Formats: sequence, structure tokens, C-alpha cells
Amino acid sequence: MSLYLVGKKEDVKGGTKMLNRNYKLLSNGAKIFEGATINLVPVQTGTTKRKISTNYQDTVIGENTVVYPGAVIYAGVVIGRNCLICSNSVIREGCVIGDDCIIANGVTINYNAKIGHRTKIMDNTHITGGMVVGQDVFISTLVATTNDNTLGKSEKAVCKPPIICNRAAIGAGANLLPGVIIGADAIVAAGAVVTKDVREGAIVFGIPAREK
Repeated sequence: MSLYLVGKKEDVKGGTKMLNRNYKLLSNGAKIFEGATINLVPVQTGTTKRKISTNYQDTVIGENTVVYPGAVIYAGVVIGRNCLICSNSVIREGCVIGDDCIIANGVTINYNAKIGHRTKIMDNTHITGGMVVGQDVFISTLVATTNDNTLGKSEKAVCKPPIICNRAAIGAGANLLPGVIIGADAIVAAGAVVTKDVREGAIVFGIPAREK
């Protein structure tokens, strides 16, 4: 499977050159550092309830994006222009990352998540499968998000990922439970556990999170 770049198709192995022995410079200005894994195809072992596709679209890396050592980008991912994909981050299959985003060290973005333009996700945060994060969102370090209220114990569980709307901010260590919607311009304080929707422009804090 080839790696497709915004504006031009190019095979990573055949169409790049090594500079300074530590990264590959692609024709659209993107840099892929040694030790990064691109276009990894997931393998089904029967341990997960979710069925994994065997047919993925080509991976896209946008202009001037940088992928640092240790980052893992699965098959079928689309990453926009001018992004930083930092070390030890993992972006699972089917995800879409907008332009001018930061995916910091140790961030995990699970399958089919969508991240809007200019959004910043800080170190060791987990974005759950199917989640939608809007534009100009800030998500601090160690934030947890989940999409299954049954804790994996029900065969009939329905995936209900949280939604974070444009310009919202999520403080360090916050926990967003399945199905909650964080409204535009809302702020979730550090350490809050969000069990209900947060209205547009509100500030919430505490366990469970309540409006200030």
C-alpha cells in the first residue's frame, strides 16, 4: 500500500531521500523521522469485539507535517498540513486529523476519530474510538475519554464517544464519560469527571462536574 501525500502521490520507500540520516523529506515538505511507523495495518486476533476492516484507504500526510520518532500511524489515516505528530503517539486506522494540529508525546487516538483544524492534544491523553473533536480545541495532558458505559461487559454495548465542540478547553486529568457533549467555548477544569453534557460557554469542575 502506498503512502499518498496531499497534492502528489509518492511512495515512501522509493520516492524519498534521507537527509542528515534521521528523517525522510517528502516532496510536499513533510518530514518523517526514522523510527516512525506509517501505514500500519491492524490485525484481527479475535480478542476484540469490534470487527476490523481488511480494506483501508491510503494514508495521507499533509504538506509540511512532521512525524517524530516512535510515532505510529495506522492505515487509512488522513493528516492535514503543518501538523506535529510527536514521539510515541499512536493514531489508529480511519482517523482524520485537520490542519495545524499538535498531537503531543504519548497521545493515543483510537479508530475513526476526527480532529478539527488547529486543535492541540497534549501529552499522554487518550481520544476514544469514533470521537469527534472540533476546531481550535485545547485538550491538556492526561485527559481520558471513553465510549462504552458497560465497561466492555455487554455484547450489546453501543459505542457512544464524547463530542468536543469548537474552541472548548479540557483541563489536565479530566475524564469525559461516554456520550457527553462539551459545548462550544466551554471549559472543563482539571480533574473534572464529566457525566453530563456541558452547555456552550459554561465552566464546569469537580466530581461529578458541575457548572461554576
